[in-house]
Amino acid sequence: MSGAPLGFAAGGAPVASSLRQVFIKATGPYRSTALAVMPLGEWIVAVRMSAKSLSADELDAGLMQLIGAIRWPAGAPAAAAAAPPAPAMAAVPVMACAAPLSFRKAKALKPEGSDMLMQLIGSIAMQNASASKPAAPVLPSRWCREGEAKAEYGVYRSDREGAAGYALALGDAGRIVWVEPSLMGQIEKNGHYSVSLDDVDGRTLAFPSFNGMPAPEQVWDLVGKGGPSAAMNGNVMAIDPKTLR
Repeated sequence: MSGAPLGFAAGGAPVASSLRQVFIKATGPYRSTALAVMPLGEWIVAVRMSAKSLSADELDAGLMQLIGAIRWPAGAPAAAAAAPPAPAMAAVPVMACAAPLSFRKAKALKPEGSDMLMQLIGSIAMQNASASKPAAPVLPSRWCREGEAKAEYGVYRSDREGAAGYALALGDAGRIVWVEPSLMGQIEKNGHYSVSLDDVDGRTLAFPSFNGMPAPEQVWDLVGKGGPSAAMNGNVMAIDPKTLR
C-alpha cells in the first residue's frame, strides 16, 4: 500500500513542480520507503529513502529534511521550473488513461530507405527549426498511463492536440521509444506507424514501420530483438544498406 503522490516545491521553485510518495511495506526488512522526483533543467533528480523502523510520516519528514539540505546549482530548480519555452506548472501524478487504446495485430514492414530517410530528415529539420528561432511559450503535455506498467517498460500517451500513438519508457534511465504515424504514411495515407528510440547518448534509432498501430508488446519485441535500420547522431545519419532499394 502507499499514500497518494504529493506535489511540493523544491529548491525555491515558484510552484509545486516536484512529486514525492511514501510506500508502506508489508513484508521484508524495511517498514517503509519513499521516493521524490524533482526537475532540474533537462534532468530529473530522484531521491529514494527506506527505513526499517520509521512510520510513513516519520520517513516523509526525513525525506523532506534531506531534500532541504541539498545544495542545488545556482538558480535551479527554481529557474528550471520557470524557464522558457514552458511556463511554470505544478506537477501532477500520471493517471490511467480514461479511454484505453484498442490494438489490432499490426504487421512489421520490410525496411524501406525512403521511409527511413523521411523519418530521420524530419527529426533533423525539427532540431534545426528549434535551434534557429526561440520557441513560443507553450504548456507541457499532460500524460496518462496506458494499461498496466511492466518491469521492462511503461506506456504513456500525451494529451497534446493532434497527438497520435504512444511512448514506451524503457526503465528509468531516459530511453524512450516513440510510436507514431510515419511521415511517409501521412503523405501516402496508408496508416503506417514508425518506431524510433531516443537513447541516453543523444542518438535516435529508427526501426522498421508497421502497417498499423502496433501493440506495445510488438514494439518491445522489435526493439529488444531486432537491430535498428538507421541511426542519427546530431546531423550525421547512418542507414543500413539493406534498407536502400
